[in-house]
Amino acid sequence: MRLGTKKTLLVTGGEGLDELSITTTSKVIEINGDDQLIYTISPEDVGLKRGTLEEIQVRSPHESAMLIKKILKAEANDSATGIVTFNAAAALYTTNKVQSIQQGVEQVKHAIESGVVYRHYQSLQKEKQQYA
Repeated sequence: MRLGTKKTLLVTGGEGLDELSITTTSKVIEINGDDQLIYTISPEDVGLKRGTLEEIQVRSPHESAMLIKKILKAEANDSATGIVTFNAAAALYTTNKVQSIQQGVEQVKHAIESGVVYRHYQSLQKEKQQYA
């Protein structure tokens, strides 16, 4: 299979989400060079607590933006923070920034909790205003 990448994860959350799920197991097809591995992964496998779908559902773009901002500020509920952490960790893994998704989870948690992620968001907002 040629995707133009060295490592790729194709994922489906157990409840049908098009991303790694915080509420159940997710199916993963990992393509690494010529190797293909199929497995399931759960939040607990990588050190995250299982969450609820209700805590990550929003009803409008405004609610979505507010929840994202809370995640970036380390003020969101565990389910919302967990799903973002899980999927960001998978991105770090696919780009070989970490050796495992679990290691990525640790890095992402630290970046959110220490304020690094929110400070970066703020700097992007300031830069955006300069060009508006």
